Amino acid sequence: MAPQILVMGKQSSGVCLVADSSTGQLYWAEEDCRVLFKDIAEVVVSVNCHTDAYSQKMESVTRAQLFEDMKPGGRYCDIVGVYHEHLSAELVGQPDREMMEALPKSCKWFAHKGAGYDSVDVAAAKEKGK
Repeated sequence: MAPQILVMGKQSSGVCLVADSSTGQLYWAEEDCRVLFKDIAEVVVSVNCHTDAYSQKMESVTRAQLFEDMKPGGRYCDIVGVYHEHLSAELVGQPDREMMEALPKSCKWFAHKGAGYDSVDVAAAKEKGK
């Protein structure tokens, strides 16, 4: 199985992370995403991204389920990266200490899109990266 990158977004209102909800296309970067990751990892997008560009859909629909899925043997136990944006906080919460500690050892990067870093527990992320 290829390594995976999770692209998380808000699902409850039909808005797909970094995508136009009417087309399911990634804003500005769908082709870049495909090209950059095609030989590295499989991109797993929110379940409501209605695009055929990515075959894998993120099945975790709650914070607790996501954390369970990142444990050894879980769906996302081998993820290598996570893209989280401010809208995904409604689904899986803020990137706090608990989230950083839940990330599997395989995760090498965590990107957050939002204004500032006040919602990210930077100290916990730094500790996780050691």
